[in-house]
Amino acid sequence: MVLDQTMVRQGRADPKTLAGVLTVVAVCAIGLMEVWNTFMADLSAVYMAGYFYGIGKPELIYDAPPGFFGSSPPTWAPYMEDFGLGDQFVTPYVYPPLWAAMISPIATSVSPQAFFNGVAVLQATLGALSIWLAWRIAGPRAPALWIWLMMSAGLLLTSLISTFAFLLMQPQILVTFLTLLAFERYLAGRAGLAGSILGLAAMLKLAPAGFALIFLLDRNWRALGAFAATCAVIGGLGLFLIGPELHLAFRAAVDVVQNTLFLSSTNYSVTPLLPVLGDWLGLLPPLDVSGYNVRIRSGMEGARLASKAVFALLVLWMVLRTQRMPEAVRLPVRLMSLSLLLNLFGPLGWIHYYLLPLLLLPSLPAFLPPARAYAVIGIFGLLTSNWLFWRLREVWNGDLASVSFSVAVMLCLFFAILTPGRRSDGDWQG
Repeated sequence: MVLDQTMVRQGRADPKTLAGVLTVVAVCAIGLMEVWNTFMADLSAVYMAGYFYGIGKPELIYDAPPGFFGSSPPTWAPYMEDFGLGDQFVTPYVYPPLWAAMISPIATSVSPQAFFNGVAVLQATLGALSIWLAWRIAGPRAPALWIWLMMSAGLLLTSLISTFAFLLMQPQILVTFLTLLAFERYLAGRAGLAGSILGLAAMLKLAPAGFALIFLLDRNWRALGAFAATCAVIGGLGLFLIGPELHLAFRAAVDVVQNTLFLSSTNYSVTPLLPVLGDWLGLLPPLDVSGYNVRIRSGMEGARLASKAVFALLVLWMVLRTQRMPEAVRLPVRLMSLSLLLNLFGPLGWIHYYLLPLLLLPSLPAFLPPARAYAVIGIFGLLTSNWLFWRLREVWNGDLASVSFSVAVMLCLFFAILTPGRRSDGDWQG
């Protein structure tokens, strides 16, 4: 894919753009103040894994509580006590062992809080840069840069998606940045570099591998080859440096996650809802889903198969809907819609996984009629806001209603992105 010269835009340092930049900086500063010197649950797993590797106790890295979710890994408790964090909840580590090894020199040299604060500064910076990368990907039809910056700042400030990602200091922020950087470079004609960057993202978290479908659809073998080669090199390097034992433990941890159906208000996944539907239709024994953070064990295999089938059908529909789109809008549409599908129909669709669609949301006016596009942005912003989440949580008992509502919102966004329509200045009919 070669980027046409008309698609290369540089934001001018005019007062509006400067105001937009300052607004984004202010939002990032607010986020930093919120998390500074606080405990960051998801990031703590990365720190502890690096620490265990550094002190010669790699067998503790992939420890997890029974059921995997809901409590801290039991063997980590004495070490958390030593750090003065015995009362904190720590999530299990579910990332490749190579990253634990690479983090280990830092984890054994600084305190957990110093590590958290340092990563917070880094990820706040990456979050701000991700806004600009998303604007670059949106192409020449996107809103002006200052409008994009203002919309993005408002969404990041008010959305539950970004709030959870930042409060937990989720590595998803880094993965989202790398994914956006990969496709910004892809549009710039740097296919090999794009594939390599996406490969790096996929070796941090597995989900970005799904975006390689875009390279395949474009028949861009350079990007696809670079992606595969990068994954192979990083995987091989990990095996060579660390050995197979920790990789087998990592695989076992991933298998546990993939075989878990977890109904939780911050898990926006279709799959846990399917056994509930089976219960309502009389196809499965009655399920008790009246509580919070419910682990579903009935109908798991059927739910996974049905989820994969629906996912495949919707991906096929997305491909057919986008193949006739102009190059200028096809990539952001595919990125957004594919990201939504990967999260909705994966084993887990944690709310922070939706950070990429949130960052690309201001691109809607590039391919939808402006009135409809801005309406969708506003409605989605409201329905995924912190304010509405906590108001509804006061009304609803249990997580079923919350998950059903959130999944419906994400599905509606997916169909809104691909709904037929003509821009007022458009040259294509969706």
